[in-house]
Amino acid sequence: MPRETASRLWSLRSKFLFTLLLAALSPLAVYAYLSFTATSAALERHERLAMANRSQAVQAALEARGQAVVDQVLSFGEWTPFARAIDQRDLAWLRENVTAWVPATTALKGAQVLTVSGQVVASGGDFRGVSLRDVPVVQAAARQGRNGFDVQTVKGRLYILAAGPVVMPEVSQRRSHGIVVFGEPVDQAMLVNLARVTGANELSLYVRGLLVASSARATARRLPAPTASQEPIENGPDTAVNRVVRNDRGELQAVLQLTAPSSAVTVTDAALMRTAASALLIALLIAVGIGLVTSRTLTRPLRRLAAAARAIKAGETSQHLEVRSRDEIGELSRAFNAMAAQIAADMREKTDAYARLDASYLETVTALAAAMEAKDHYTAEHAESLAEMALAVGRGMGLSESELRDLHYAAVLHDIGKIGIPGRILNKPGKLSADEFAVMAEHTIIGERIISSIGNLRPVARIVRAAHERWDGRGYPDGLAAGEIPLASRILLACDAYHAMTSDRPYRHALPAAAALEELRSNVGTQFDPAVVAVFIDVVVPAGGTMDEVPESPQPALARK
Repeated sequence: MPRETASRLWSLRSKFLFTLLLAALSPLAVYAYLSFTATSAALERHERLAMANRSQAVQAALEARGQAVVDQVLSFGEWTPFARAIDQRDLAWLRENVTAWVPATTALKGAQVLTVSGQVVASGGDFRGVSLRDVPVVQAAARQGRNGFDVQTVKGRLYILAAGPVVMPEVSQRRSHGIVVFGEPVDQAMLVNLARVTGANELSLYVRGLLVASSARATARRLPAPTASQEPIENGPDTAVNRVVRNDRGELQAVLQLTAPSSAVTVTDAALMRTAASALLIALLIAVGIGLVTSRTLTRPLRRLAAAARAIKAGETSQHLEVRSRDEIGELSRAFNAMAAQIAADMREKTDAYARLDASYLETVTALAAAMEAKDHYTAEHAESLAEMALAVGRGMGLSESELRDLHYAAVLHDIGKIGIPGRILNKPGKLSADEFAVMAEHTIIGERIISSIGNLRPVARIVRAAHERWDGRGYPDGLAAGEIPLASRILLACDAYHAMTSDRPYRHALPAAAALEELRSNVGTQFDPAVVAVFIDVVVPAGGTMDEVPESPQPALARK
């Protein structure tokens, strides 16, 4: 984007609107942001607390299930036939009444009977083919005679295990005859029940990184194990928390993931966002409306001020602004009116001064020309005619007014240096000798010296010095060539030659215009600038009425050097 276009876009009005919007919306935006973050943080804390409570509820539910399994162990542990069957190794009775019957008729899907020393006597259900002697709760029952429960993975599944001693109900015979172990698997049925009790969307159980059970039927069977962190985890529209499940020795057995809806937080956040956005939009519209009205009031007088300043720059100094307000804009307008009046007065004074100066220059030039005329009547008449031709050619070549003025002065004064040339040489009727021509050639240098003493005519002095330089570089006094020669000097050379050829001189009669023009053409590119001669023929010869006498010849292309 151009710099001017960018400046217009970033105008005072734009800056004012931007500042107003920033001032109006910033507090509201900060308030909305703080309200949103505070409410979201409070809701997140509430959600975290709710998830922690659900996690505790799951733990309490698991403990309740463990206590229920312990109750089953207690009911079997004080059964006299059971104690006798262990002592007698009655495997048929044990399978029929304990290890096979319990898994088949209850939620306890595993059962095992061990001796106090840890030898497996009978197993049934999910515990068939394994030994539970090293499980912490079994060790506690064998060594301390204590009934209790624990969680333990068996064959890649998590169980709530309860174990206790098998004793005679009679107090006199209270000794341990063996250990009975029951296990209830933490399976989909249990997880569905726990989810319903705790209000969770889903409960998922991971063992060694694999999903082994879930309350949701559609859950994939193989998923990577989640982190064991107790902090809530965002999981789409839901929030999840992981609970690490360890046995009595502190060994990791599984990770239970609890997922609950976070809709309260999500809905509230969305409502807060909509409210904040609506408030900001309304505030934006109000601020823009106020800003447009106010900025128009401020920028309208400033635009008038800028337009008046541009008019003064263009030369229209008679500018005056109407002052309607008493504020800073009004004060600025009054100051501008005073400045414009002063500028107009200064311009009038300078115009008068320039007019007087030009008149002074003209008087100086006239005086010099008069001095020249006193010595050589031809030179004075020649200068006047030469000036008319040179100005016509200069206008045809597009010279500016200041350049035309310098050309005019140079045409009048180009031979002023002849004042310093002896009369015997200046008015000699015949051809000059080489020595005499060398003296005559000094008149350009003398003319430059005379004119340059007048400060404002110094540009003219350079033109006068080069008035006899040739296009091919064989002129005098400096041997300049082509574009090295000032354009005004090239114009003077062609006009001077034509006028000299068509005027009577002490040493010859005037040539016809046609012959003079043919001479100009024959020296194009050597003595004369081709472009200058072409314009000379276009603008000077038709005015003299001699164009029909000139034979046709191709004109060189115009080129300003």
